[in-house]
Amino acid sequence: MSGTNKTVWITRPEPGNAKTCANLKAAGFDAVSMPLTKTVPVRTDIVIDEDASLLVTSGAAIRLLDPSLAAQLLHHPLFAVGEGTATVAKETGFQDVVVANGNAESLGSLITETAKPHTKFHYLAGRIRTPYLENALIKRDFDVAVSVVYDTQKVSQMTYSELQYLETASPAAVVFHSVLSVEVWFSEINRSFGKQASDSTTFFFVSPRIAAAVPEASVLRRQILNSAADEDLIAQLQDAIEF
Repeated sequence: MSGTNKTVWITRPEPGNAKTCANLKAAGFDAVSMPLTKTVPVRTDIVIDEDASLLVTSGAAIRLLDPSLAAQLLHHPLFAVGEGTATVAKETGFQDVVVANGNAESLGSLITETAKPHTKFHYLAGRIRTPYLENALIKRDFDVAVSVVYDTQKVSQMTYSELQYLETASPAAVVFHSVLSVEVWFSEINRSFGKQASDSTTFFFVSPRIAAAVPEASVLRRQILNSAADEDLIAQLQDAIEF
């Protein structure tokens, strides 16, 4: 529809940001790449039991591993949080990959439904995370070890062009894939523009846990994505934004 605001800001880190923006542009949206975080490797010694399955909730956990270490892990079964993470795992050489629906909650449910109690898991995790997944599995009598293999850091301040855009208009939608990106966004918006900057914007969150990080009363319009897959994001954006 002519004149409709189709601007969607994607806040996830690279390399996923570029992929999501490309898919949104192909679907007719004005996608803006605005990564608010970046992932960096953490040097660590990892000892994984031979009979353990791997848990991965971000492709960064695999992508940032030392290649020689990754090669030693390829024979382990791997449970991935979603299709994007599963693709990274398969491209790295993992053969036995089980895929959940895009968030930690669905991954925990999948394991509970398919694995026997006391099964061993080794979680290749980020330093910044809520302990939801490991705690949920331990409560269900699974044996879970955790190794921090990457860190998530804030990207430096919004660029001048991004700040200038917000002075004159709001994006139709902003998409968040992590709690940290929510915290960065709202600290910037609240400091620079106040609540009015988000009144006409719909905020999309990969999970209820991420949505819960939004400061109270800061968002009038919010949606929880059905999954982290780009096709689900596009479908929900099309419902929310009039074409």
